[in-house]
Amino acid sequence: MITCRDDFDAAIANIGLPLILKSALDGYDGKGQWRLKPDSDIDAVWLDIDNFLKTSPQGARQCVIAEEFVPFNREVSLIGARNAKGDVAIYPLTENIHTNGILSVSVAAGENDAVQTQAEAMFKAVADTLDYVGVLAIEFFDVGGNLKVNEIAPRVHNSGHWTQQARKSASLKTTCAPYVTCHLAVPTVSGRLHDQYCGRSDRAGRSPATCACPLVRQSAPPGTQNWSHQPVC
Repeated sequence: MITCRDDFDAAIANIGLPLILKSALDGYDGKGQWRLKPDSDIDAVWLDIDNFLKTSPQGARQCVIAEEFVPFNREVSLIGARNAKGDVAIYPLTENIHTNGILSVSVAAGENDAVQTQAEAMFKAVADTLDYVGVLAIEFFDVGGNLKVNEIAPRVHNSGHWTQQARKSASLKTTCAPYVTCHLAVPTVSGRLHDQYCGRSDRAGRSPATCACPLVRQSAPPGTQNWSHQPVC
């Protein structure tokens, strides 16, 4: 964990470059992240991190975590639910595509079947070990067919918004199920499903990374196209 320049220098020495740095709190959609590659960027990246730490509303609770850079083929995520009896229901694996660090498209399709079993086993291991009750999302790096856990989110996840219209039991609805019933069921998916976030620029020329992407589907404002996320079957 990094809270000062000495910590920052120690992380570089111990982990090496390239390096990924992430804020422990208030980080999302590419915010609170830094990629450090060449030595020439060390001072500039530290100045940015130092300013972030000094101005964070979290105060002394805020810090930055240093991680080894992992080359990967793609990012995928799995969303599931577990009840107090240990029953588990899991949605299909979803491939995530990002634009400038922000999720642009999530795809649930048959080509993910090869790693679905691996992801489900890892999901069950995490949920059972934590004796978790509720909806849980896990992001993975797919490295040549081997999955490495990137993030664990104890909640519904933006890569699962396609379930609102593509499934009989959406992930948002499934959040409540473990607490009120002993039965969990997630219907199977047929075909190729994806959830597109701000997939096109608006007429003012703003890119997907700069337009507003609310978590619920809404009509596009005048002069825009595909402003909000759109589940497509």
